[in-house]
Amino acid sequence: RYDDIWGSYILKHVADHLGDSIAFGEPVVKQERNPHNYWRDLDMERYGHALTLRFVETLASLSLSGTDYKTCYAELTEKLPNALLADEKLKDDERAFLEGYFTGMRIWRDVFAILP
Repeated sequence: RYDDIWGSYILKHVADHLGDSIAFGEPVVKQERNPHNYWRDLDMERYGHALTLRFVETLASLSLSGTDYKTCYAELTEKLPNALLADEKLKDDERAFLEGYFTGMRIWRDVFAILP
């Protein structure tokens, strides 16, 4: 559930490394929300919320050597899990949350690898 939020931090980290800028504008679509339980949503997001500061600080500490977005992202799919999962203070449920996120990162890395 934090793919878009943490993905934005990753994109900014890579853009900063490459000397690029990011601009935000008006939304181009309007999302019609389906009915859902906000309390359940909050419960599902608690690990992401609790881990975001640690995620951002760890990400900021990682240097990159790539010269394009694809290479830098691939670099982060190795460095970020190694750095975050090495923390012995992680609880089992936090570790599982992070491992799920990193699995998703590796899937995207593999998709990007086959694109021109």
